[in-house]
Amino acid sequence: MTTKTITSSAERCAKPEGLSSPLYNALPPQVRAGVRMDVDGYYYYWPGTGGGSYAPHNLREIADALDELNKPWDDEIQSSTWI
Repeated sequence: MTTKTITSSAERCAKPEGLSSPLYNALPPQVRAGVRMDVDGYYYYWPGTGGGSYAPHNLREIADALDELNKPWDDEIQSSTWI
């Protein structure tokens, strides 16, 4: 079992570096810039200020990309014996 150790506030809000997620890569750059890993090890979307509004299909695209990014970590959490 691999574990993620968060050692600094910079790592707490880590950008997803080197991802090969097709859904994440399909997001516009301004949306990708808001994707960060939080202290629980999952990726979240943190919109910046003044970015305007998002249509429902844009929010679905963001949700699908986050689900794809979070799947490996969620699978590990769900399969672990300490839960």
